[in-house]
Amino acid sequence: MFLLRCASVLGSMVVLAACSSPSQEWSKAAAENTISGYGAFLADYPHDPHAVDAENDIAMLQDEADWNRAQVASSIAGYQQYLRAEPKGAHVESARENVTARERADRWAALQKNITAATLQDFLAKYSSGPEADEARAKWQLLAGYRAQLATAGDRCAANRERAQIARRFAGMLKHVVVLPPDSQDPAYSVASAPMSEEQATDLCDSIGARGRECQVVPSRMNSAVG
Repeated sequence: MFLLRCASVLGSMVVLAACSSPSQEWSKAAAENTISGYGAFLADYPHDPHAVDAENDIAMLQDEADWNRAQVASSIAGYQQYLRAEPKGAHVESARENVTARERADRWAALQKNITAATLQDFLAKYSSGPEADEARAKWQLLAGYRAQLATAGDRCAANRERAQIARRFAGMLKHVVVLPPDSQDPAYSVASAPMSEEQATDLCDSIGARGRECQVVPSRMNSAVG
């Protein structure tokens, strides 16, 4: 009798297993919602209509797993690893932003050992936004936010002639004399000193004015000098 009951139970299990359908297996995989579950479904039913859904769900879950690892690492290397693993992932833009933010912060920290108008301008040329860029602009403004304007001209040729004359006359006072092209705020070419602090520009204009040349302290325009 015991043997008959065991045989009956085993037979029922075989029948149930045989009756398991792709639809039931898909419902089971969807409820489990794991990479391994969807992988098992694909192994058993590679041609089922839900196979594409399973592949998409595996890709989505893998993307989230890779993104979670990147966030735990919270480093340039971690986010770069995500970008290599998931070049079309849902978090690509965030990963790139995180890489840029960390690179920008590292470069800004290194720059503190050599802050000059030139190094600040180079930094801002590469990183135009972000808290470090705002701080760099503020520091640049203090170091090089002004110029001593010595002349204006209606065209570049006239401006270059003025520059040559001024450079010869004030060779001992001016290391650099540049021509600034017109912009939205100034329709004329401007002949001016290199960028400097407001105090330096004021002192320079006072010295040049004492020698009979009109001079005006004006805001500096970054990356605007021409030959």
